[in-house]
Amino acid sequence: MDEKQTILIVDDQDANLIALERLLDRCGAKVVRASSGNEALAISLHHRFALAILDVQMPNMDGFELANLLTSRPENETLPIVFVSAVYTDPSHQYRGYGAGAVDFLIKPYAPEVLLAKVDFFLLLDRQRQLLLDRIAIEESKTYLEGILTAMTDAVIVCAGDLSIRTVNQAAQTLLGRDQSELLGEPVDMIFPEKILPFDPEDQTTRGNLSKIRFDELELVRSDGSGVPVILNLSFMGTGGSANDGFVLTALDITEQKKSERERAQLEDQLRHAQRLESVGRLAGGVAHDFNNLLTVIFACCEFMSENLGASDPLTTEVDDILEASSRGADLVRQLLAFGHKQILRPEIVEPNSIVDRTAKMLRRTIGEHIQISTELVEKEVLISVDPVQLTQVLMNLGVNARDAMRQGGELRFSTSTERQRLPTGNPSASECEYFRIEVSDTGCGMTPQVLERIFEPFFSTKKPGEGTGLGLSVAHGIIAQSGGYISAESTSDEGSRFTIDFPLRLDGEIFEQAETNKRDRGCQNGTVLVVDDDETLQKVVARSLRPRGYQVVQANNLEDALELARRSKIEVLLTDVVMPEQSGPEVARALLEETPDMAVVFMSGHAHDLLGHHGVEAGQVSFIQKPFLPDTLLRLLADVMNGETKAVGLPA
Repeated sequence: MDEKQTILIVDDQDANLIALERLLDRCGAKVVRASSGNEALAISLHHRFALAILDVQMPNMDGFELANLLTSRPENETLPIVFVSAVYTDPSHQYRGYGAGAVDFLIKPYAPEVLLAKVDFFLLLDRQRQLLLDRIAIEESKTYLEGILTAMTDAVIVCAGDLSIRTVNQAAQTLLGRDQSELLGEPVDMIFPEKILPFDPEDQTTRGNLSKIRFDELELVRSDGSGVPVILNLSFMGTGGSANDGFVLTALDITEQKKSERERAQLEDQLRHAQRLESVGRLAGGVAHDFNNLLTVIFACCEFMSENLGASDPLTTEVDDILEASSRGADLVRQLLAFGHKQILRPEIVEPNSIVDRTAKMLRRTIGEHIQISTELVEKEVLISVDPVQLTQVLMNLGVNARDAMRQGGELRFSTSTERQRLPTGNPSASECEYFRIEVSDTGCGMTPQVLERIFEPFFSTKKPGEGTGLGLSVAHGIIAQSGGYISAESTSDEGSRFTIDFPLRLDGEIFEQAETNKRDRGCQNGTVLVVDDDETLQKVVARSLRPRGYQVVQANNLEDALELARRSKIEVLLTDVVMPEQSGPEVARALLEETPDMAVVFMSGHAHDLLGHHGVEAGQVSFIQKPFLPDTLLRLLADVMNGETKAVGLPA
């Protein structure tokens, strides 16, 4: 190392410092001494130390305090510290020293040879550490430059003075259809038609003192012999404008420009497609609010009717039918939101084998007799956390895609298993744990590697226009990822495809905790609840749900009415819609909290999750219930809120 290493020695006795400095002269390192902790700290601001040797017993600041202050600075975080003491000889003092960051603790008097041996060893470690840091810096610089080349979208080809290729970036490999190993060391003329360079490397007169030449359009040759049109820039690396010093070629692929008319039409079609989807998404958000309000009223009225009907009453069946139809309506809204990429996932603890088996049975009735469907489900009973409706949608979508790949018939297979692995989530610290695996495989036409690489991209489809949106697998990917799972695909042309979905298993403790929560008695409560919603029918059914349980309920359509009610009676809980014509729910809450600061707030809405965030409501930060909801769900939430808990029901936390 060029820079001389420095050792810090600290002792309040000058004699000890002089003796130690003379001893350390043998090590060949620079010694800096200090007679107090404060002096040592001041010196440390201007030096990098390879080692510190500290006396323990010193006035004002002992060695332990000094060690803690020295190592608190980032540059001294790994500083080796050796304590020496003639007084602090008890093992407890040594333990304290090691706790303060010491690598050794010597009791005076000590043999000089022992100290020198230890110092030599720590200096050696410091030199090795510095060498390692230097190497890391070099590698980081190299990685940085490689990153720049990799990030460049233009193809870059670096050539030596003998016209051989020395470096190519990933864009160049892609452009030429050749791996790096096929290009490095080869003559650069191999990438030009008939191996004729567009410039004469021996001709100095035509180039003069130019250091850069531009070729507006020429062709480069790919590995398959096809030509690719490019704009080529030639830059000489020397100062004399000579190829003898080496040069850099940068090529911009203008294939797309050559096909501009066709590409423009395709882009316009895709834009119209995207605009249609955006319109559906906006419509879905509006429909969700109003329709979910209606469903909330229907759910509540069905529950009121059920409470007044005996188990043998023939109307009970009709009420159950209404509830089931309403649930399907709620699922329909959620699927409409999913199509518009505004889905709200409602994860539940479910037994996934039953979902897979039920989906396979549904597909048998709809997919056609020319497709044989088989299932092989793991016998072990397992539970996962997932939205069952969305998982069913994913499996149905995979099944329909498999049908389309087997026009002449074939086999569609669903299998499940448990695996212990670390999922490729992109997080290097992800732990290995047990996962539930669903595999959906078919014996259809399969996919090429190029198609397989893009199947999860939005709008990508191999089907004819009108046969598919190109969104099915991208939506599936989003649903699985949002549920904490991972989906991947394997396929070979003419041999079929296999999709693999992995979900982390739920622990028994987590399942028990949720089960106990679901069983919690909704109980009877005391307190006044202010319900604010622009839908008066919904106000009425909420009030009717709460009053039999002991709540006093007052109702308001807007902020003005709500403030008047809050001034006349003490409000324990505000239950307000988020999106209303005049003022939003958060605006109502802020105004009422100024009047009643100890009031609890519960938001409710039938809007999509991203629209809630626009109004300042985020699940997990406030108490929230998603419409439509059952009265029991609302009662349990209010019981939790009255107990001081924050809950979000119906949205992912």
